[in-house]
Amino acid sequence: QGGVLIGVLDLTRVPFLSPGLAYWQAAQAGLFTDALQVSETCGPASEGGVGEETLVPFGYVFGDLQNEAFQEGSATLDCAEAERVLSPSEIQVIRSRVTQYNQVLQEEASGRGWAYVDLNPQFVELGEAGLVPPFPDFENPTAFFGPVFSLDGVHPSADAHRLVANAIMEAVNVEYGTSLPLLEAPDLGS
Repeated sequence: QGGVLIGVLDLTRVPFLSPGLAYWQAAQAGLFTDALQVSETCGPASEGGVGEETLVPFGYVFGDLQNEAFQEGSATLDCAEAERVLSPSEIQVIRSRVTQYNQVLQEEASGRGWAYVDLNPQFVELGEAGLVPPFPDFENPTAFFGPVFSLDGVHPSADAHRLVANAIMEAVNVEYGTSLPLLEAPDLGS
């Protein structure tokens, strides 16, 4: 009858991964205890850092490093040396692979006469609109990673799932000439 292929999401854009610079700025603002330090390597390039080009997993800092600081008395986030910090080249490899996977999926959908949906532009747009924070919002425990992502910082929120469902239904309507009614658009507070 038909089908829909959905592209692979670029996980380097989820808020679970924050730029090293966001951690450096949080440290400058006094967010961390003295036991948990953020190296200058996480700072801006203008100060010799790589923070604008690296991504740091939330669980690494607020799990492993905090645990180390508690047990050992101190720990330091180093954006240039830590294995768990994504380097610019690793980020580029991931993004390149996502693009390659999605090209294959789009070709497969086209070859079969199926609908294809790439949600990456929509999630990039949401980030550019300020709805995906570069750093967790500790003052908003119900939307720690913003209104677009759940509390784990990886999976879309219920509202974002409605956006995804609408994108899929729009693609089905275009490809198959159907008229599936769209869900009410969520108010994401933009």
